[in-house]
Amino acid sequence: MEGNFTSEQAQRILLELLNSKIRFHRLEIFSAQETGIGNIEHSEQRIIELNREIVALKGFIQQVQNSGMHLNLHGSINIEAVKPA
Repeated sequence: MEGNFTSEQAQRILLELLNSKIRFHRLEIFSAQETGIGNIEHSEQRIIELNREIVALKGFIQQVQNSGMHLNLHGSINIEAVKPA
């Protein structure tokens, strides 16, 4: 991902990413509860952390909006095959 965005556009993009991660962890919790297999503590903690990130992001975006500036977003995903631990 790379580009220059208005604060509103950047907020939509970043909130969608964070909300997608929350949905993933909610599904992990649901799956673990249904099957009785897996540890939900990690996903529960990540949801708490991601919600904190959303609050912080909204505060930051509000500051950017108030300044009239745009945001440059730069992101990358690196994929590497590894042996399980």
